Amino acid sequence: MSELLYLLTSLPSLPDIGEKPPMSLHAFAELVSETPTARQVVDAIFLERDLLMRQSILVGEIKSAEPLVLTEKQISGQDDLPLFLQPEGKSGRDDDSIWGSYYMYVHELGRSLSCEFLQAWAGFEVALRNTISHERVKKLHLAPEEYLVAESIAIHSDMVDAALDRWATAKDPHSAALELDLVCWEMLTQLGAWFSFSIDEIAAYARGLLMLHRWKKLGEGSTEESRGLLTYAVSTSP
Repeated sequence: MSELLYLLTSLPSLPDIGEKPPMSLHAFAELVSETPTARQVVDAIFLERDLLMRQSILVGEIKSAEPLVLTEKQISGQDDLPLFLQPEGKSGRDDDSIWGSYYMYVHELGRSLSCEFLQAWAGFEVALRNTISHERVKKLHLAPEEYLVAESIAIHSDMVDAALDRWATAKDPHSAALELDLVCWEMLTQLGAWFSFSIDEIAAYARGLLMLHRWKKLGEGSTEESRGLLTYAVSTSP
């Protein structure tokens, strides 16, 4: 508790979405590196960004990306992903199975560390991903159940419905990514255990910082990494 208290009181406040991030992702990872529980939680959250970058590299959207959690060879696809991202009976190359394994890992980590934020956020993102996926494949007359992931932990809410509406009415993938992040930011403010001085607040801070950086990259629009981040809006494509 004392370690978390010291860590949290040393962090700069997060601004609103769209404003300049107060520190780099690597700097934050370095700050929590000496606190094992905090490092576990932050790595789990930052791993999402690495998986998005890896997915974009493999489909040729971007050439390279500096990893936060994975190794350089893992993010480039030259090495296998960690075992917990490779479901039994799968090759580890199927995007849906990788994402399903990722969300289950985050949810289980949250349960084991009594971090309610991790569990709730994983449930929210699974519900959001599956809802959007369902809408996409329905229009293509495909079987929706083949594109759903980690259904057992999905947590449906009004926020998921709001995100679907914004995604469906967006004029292009770039706008869709921005709209989804706006809803996710609203969800963050609801779930974030601010001023609790607990592991939940560390998790919420990491998620918020990641979103601020993603928004900055999406706003820039012209960089390779920001193009890769558009996968966030369209990664449920069949």
